Amino acid sequence: MSLFQTLARLQDLRDAIRAPVDTDGKVPTPFTDHEDLVSSLKAMIDNPLITIPDLPAYLDAVRHQHNVGLDDRKLLLEHLLVLMSQLSSMEAPLQQELAAKLQRFVIDLLYKDLPHPPSGYLGNLKLSTSEVKTDIPRVNYAYRSANGSNYNTLFPSMGQAGMPYARSVPSQNVTPLQNLPEASVVFDALLRRKEFEPHPGGISSLFFAFADLVIHSIFNTSHADPVINNTSSYLDLSILYGSSEAEVDSVRLKDGRGRLHEDTFADGRLMIMPPAVGALLILLCRNHNYIADKLLNINERGTYKVPVPTDDKKRLDQDDEIFQRTRLINCGFFMQIILRDYVAAILGLVRDGSDWRLDPLMAMRQDDHALAPRGEGNVVSVEFNLMYRWHATLSSHDTQWTENLFRSALGDSIPFDQITPEQFLIAALSVLPKVPPNQRTFGGLTRGPDGRFSDDDLSKIIQDATDWRAGSFRAHGVPEVLKVIEVMAIEQARGWGTCSLNEFRKFIGLKPYATFEEWNPDETVHKTAARLYKTIDNLELYVGLQAEEAKKPGGGAGLCPGYTISRAILSDAVCLTRGDRFLTTDFISEQLRRPSSPNTTAWGLKGCQPDVNDGSYGGILTRLLFRTLPNHYNAKSVYAHFPFLQPAFLKQEKKVKNPDNYDWERHAPRHVTTFRTREAARLVLSDSRTFVSSYDERLKEIVGTLIDTRTVSKLLVAKIDTWVDYFGNLTRRLIRERSVDCYNGLKTLDIVRDVVNLLPVYWLSEHIMRIPLKSKHDRSGIFYESEIYDMLAAVCCYVYMNNDLNRDWHLRLDAKKAYDQMTEAMKRFLGSTTNTGSIRKLTNVLYNLMVMTDSSSNRFLEELSAQFVGSDAMPGSLFAEVVPSAAQFSRAIAEVVDHFLNEERAADRSEIARLSRLGVKGDTGILSYIYDALRVSPAIDGVFRSVTRDCIVGNVLLSAGTTVYVSLVDTGDLPASSPQNDHSNGGRGVLFGGVKTGLLSPDMFDRIAPRVVGAILGTGDMRRAKGASGQFTQFKQTVPGTDAEERLFINSECEASPLPEGLTVQYTPQHP
Repeated sequence: MSLFQTLARLQDLRDAIRAPVDTDGKVPTPFTDHEDLVSSLKAMIDNPLITIPDLPAYLDAVRHQHNVGLDDRKLLLEHLLVLMSQLSSMEAPLQQELAAKLQRFVIDLLYKDLPHPPSGYLGNLKLSTSEVKTDIPRVNYAYRSANGSNYNTLFPSMGQAGMPYARSVPSQNVTPLQNLPEASVVFDALLRRKEFEPHPGGISSLFFAFADLVIHSIFNTSHADPVINNTSSYLDLSILYGSSEAEVDSVRLKDGRGRLHEDTFADGRLMIMPPAVGALLILLCRNHNYIADKLLNINERGTYKVPVPTDDKKRLDQDDEIFQRTRLINCGFFMQIILRDYVAAILGLVRDGSDWRLDPLMAMRQDDHALAPRGEGNVVSVEFNLMYRWHATLSSHDTQWTENLFRSALGDSIPFDQITPEQFLIAALSVLPKVPPNQRTFGGLTRGPDGRFSDDDLSKIIQDATDWRAGSFRAHGVPEVLKVIEVMAIEQARGWGTCSLNEFRKFIGLKPYATFEEWNPDETVHKTAARLYKTIDNLELYVGLQAEEAKKPGGGAGLCPGYTISRAILSDAVCLTRGDRFLTTDFISEQLRRPSSPNTTAWGLKGCQPDVNDGSYGGILTRLLFRTLPNHYNAKSVYAHFPFLQPAFLKQEKKVKNPDNYDWERHAPRHVTTFRTREAARLVLSDSRTFVSSYDERLKEIVGTLIDTRTVSKLLVAKIDTWVDYFGNLTRRLIRERSVDCYNGLKTLDIVRDVVNLLPVYWLSEHIMRIPLKSKHDRSGIFYESEIYDMLAAVCCYVYMNNDLNRDWHLRLDAKKAYDQMTEAMKRFLGSTTNTGSIRKLTNVLYNLMVMTDSSSNRFLEELSAQFVGSDAMPGSLFAEVVPSAAQFSRAIAEVVDHFLNEERAADRSEIARLSRLGVKGDTGILSYIYDALRVSPAIDGVFRSVTRDCIVGNVLLSAGTTVYVSLVDTGDLPASSPQNDHSNGGRGVLFGGVKTGLLSPDMFDRIAPRVVGAILGTGDMRRAKGASGQFTQFKQTVPGTDAEERLFINSECEASPLPEGLTVQYTPQHP
């Protein structure tokens, strides 16, 4: 750390110490303003925002923006995107505000590239034919209709299926059709692939599989009337759900849970696409069912019935509401994949390791204070229909698959370059499925008895597509097998009367090409085109887009198509997302105040938000892969974090931040065996050599050094009498201080948030680790109570309760940060007591003078450090012993309190209160009650273990290298016993998932827990508060990768967590 950074750190510490204890409801924020300022200044010096090579682009914009058009070869837009990315990565407010202004300017510019509403159509508009079937009153506009009607509430037919394409650019070109070269000649001369050329930006085949989903969501030209688009102009996942009420009904299960049939999608066109296209869509189907299950189980409004109603109307009403809410959320999820993964890959942001993203959905005002338009509707145009035909990017493997498909449909007798449109249509119709959607198969897959495809097969398809490099955009890039499709596209464009390439460039504000060489400097290409089209203004839009010179990889350029496509695709992405009211103005948790009104719900809205600290720079596709294929990726897999880039290319480029944190290999699937009996749990948890946990590995990730927890444990146990009295007194003090007066002597408090969760916070801060806690007893502290508990929770969840791959990366970062913050004061205290005469020692002394902490923790650290003379393992050892189990201790106490607050256990509650008044004599009796409660609701719901040798559990033969999951919530096969017996026969470990450190060690828990529970339940006539606050906000879900269930709690941020956050109680104090 430099001198400037050290001074900045001390300044931040001063600001933190001066912060008020009572924040008056404001969420505490870390004080790092001065450190961030130093870092921002250093970044600006190392990476200037504007360099000399950037200047020509800005000068060209000033000179030509409003006349001849921008010269896109000077890469102005790319420079702006890089500038915004750099500014956004800086923490200083000035740079952040400048980045926001630039982004608003760019989004407004791109949105206004296209007219809203469209200025012209290919055919006559029809009256709206809305397909809305619901018995829920007044909500026809609250969710997506089957055919895309009612998206614009003033113009209901705008963008709906069955309407004509828009025409953005009316052509003024008078070249007769007969003067244009024959379409087949154009293909052979300019488009036919001579050899495969890998994509220069490392884009994987999976990217273009996802692009197929986007393209087919908004384009489906009618064969009966080519001016009609048979799908909507919105990213509404019509490929999954269908474009008519009949198609939607064909994929819905209608069982009262809002689910779709297993592994099903409505659009049969995708069956003749490379298998990765269908595999991705199957995952989005699974995502729908995942969301529907969550909405039903969480039941935010308490209106859903489980089990589902047997009355047909009530069941269908419930099913309809859950389905509609789920579709809104799933479409929002799809939209975020588009923005966070797809557009990010187009801009090269993932390749360059940036977590900044263009946000076209943002609400913003223009310079005149008028609101910038959002949610106005959208109609796709023929020009963009022609732009999204990216056959040149077909990988060599997908090319071979396509050739095999054509051979299977047409035989080997017809050469690919001689297939006629009529033959192609006959072949396509023969391949398209003729069975219901839930019976269709693709890519050689077969359905199991449950109707699902094999996870192994789906993951192989997707990971193969991740490994396969896509082809490059270029002239002479389209495989010969697709000649018939290209010829049909050229002829279709002519039939539509589309504009020329130069007319399109003028329309979107780009400088028209003056020569063919300007369009494509490759001599063989531009001379051939000149012979075919005579003048550059005759160059057709479709051919011009496909054979244009492609961009080179660089800042802001990841997709590397032709220059015109590169500019236009951003305009289209902004219009598609910003024009959809369900993604903008109506993308909210509650639209109507009626409980039956469909919308996303608070959990659903939260679930669509990105997490930039997830290892994938905020990628949402990563979340989908982890969620739907949890046994086929590990938490560090580069195949999951960056699936749109070929791993081999990405590794070679070396632009990924901290590459050693990722797993670059492709692994075999994990096979998990689930056990639910207590006997199996005892066997697995008692044999740590055969069944290895990942606890030690995760602790090493956090601490980074060798640890010795036994030495720490001995000193803790030696002081157990002190801790027992401390915890009892602290519990009573917190209850007294945090209670709120109601009326007639009644008091209320959140017993979990304000008492149980704070017990380890105060203990560790005041007596063990010297953490500078800010409280009314010590106003010079740095960290608020909530901040320290969040640290404890992050460490606990990462080490012991880490079942969700989506949370692993962020939890690891939070856990490592917690280690650094929680041990800083300790290390500085120890450093100031050494005999080193360095500046570092002086800094430590200054720190300790500023941060005054309780002397009892100083004495404990001095005693403990004497046991670690000559070793630097003390901070890590202490942390590993006391921190990871702290939040789990709080959950255990919370589970016990919740258990005995049930009215049917009022007698037990009274007996515990009586025992608490006996002091030490009553502890054994209270402990027995505690263990009885934990057998019903253990402190952890289950554990994973890796099997190291072949063995047998029960009657199940396990092989080395496999994984077991032991469910601890279903092991109710043994009667209650005394805590002593339970401890002696190994059952105690079942209740805590094998955790025996810190406050969960037998010596600590068995002495401390009775005092805490006794103090709580012995406080007056403790009882639940009325309403939802008096209950845990919890639900059950399937543990990822298993068929077992676990309980999760919903916190105030609408996030699911294995740790409870709150439980409100009421009581009337007893006066002596």
